[in-house]
Amino acid sequence: VGETIGTLVDTGTLDVAFPVPERYAQTLRPGLPVTVRTASEARAWAATLRFVDPQVRTDTRSLLAKARLAPNVPVVAGQSVRVSVVLATRPKA
Repeated sequence: VGETIGTLVDTGTLDVAFPVPERYAQTLRPGLPVTVRTASEARAWAATLRFVDPQVRTDTRSLLAKARLAPNVPVVAGQSVRVSVVLATRPKA
């Protein structure tokens, strides 16, 4: 989906909540791989998409999505992050 700004919402389970444009509604599904980066870190962490709200917000034309990080990732609740969702992969030629 590209790099979308999200917010960490819970330090116990490390869930990241982020908006996704409605044009990706049919493509998103729990279990997809997600990459999360903080503004201050050059590193990226793997996460898994675990929730996609089925209702599109009429004011933003986006869906709420949530991904779960591993508990050992050095981030804090409320921190801004960049989120990328891998929607598809191409087979190697």
